[in-house]
Amino acid sequence: MVTSVEQGKYPDISVTHLARSCYHCAEAPCAKVCPVLAITKRTQDGIVVVDRDLCLGRNCMLCKEACPYGAPQFGNEANAAMQKCDLCVERWSDGKKPICVEACPTRALDAGWIEELRSTYGDLREAEGFVYSKEAGPCVTFKLKKQPKPAPVFVREKDK
Repeated sequence: MVTSVEQGKYPDISVTHLARSCYHCAEAPCAKVCPVLAITKRTQDGIVVVDRDLCLGRNCMLCKEACPYGAPQFGNEANAAMQKCDLCVERWSDGKKPICVEACPTRALDAGWIEELRSTYGDLREAEGFVYSKEAGPCVTFKLKKQPKPAPVFVREKDK
């Protein structure tokens, strides 16, 4: 899901888009509260995954309450198991990035080891519409928004 935040007043307006998915937190609150251990953080790559066969689904939903980012989602079925972004974990083994990264037309998204991403893009943990949770430690950094180049202004000289 992508959230759009509009700011300013005409003619000085801007729109910021924030990708809303699982941020694969260092201290994943969803995993900590799961009574059946259906949610785990993989040691090999830090990806938070869900075993939907173990999940108690709509009968529990503690993960949804615990997540500060609203990542856990449940379908409309009576006993729907939790689902969320898993960074297209099956693609990682093939050396591919998640579909959202590859499909992003503006190349605004990237995925990888958080240390490498912060080395590449900086350690910006604040963005419009996002609140960083120190307790959860979301593994996210934000690219600085490029300022648009000023539009050329054409001034017509007075007729002589």
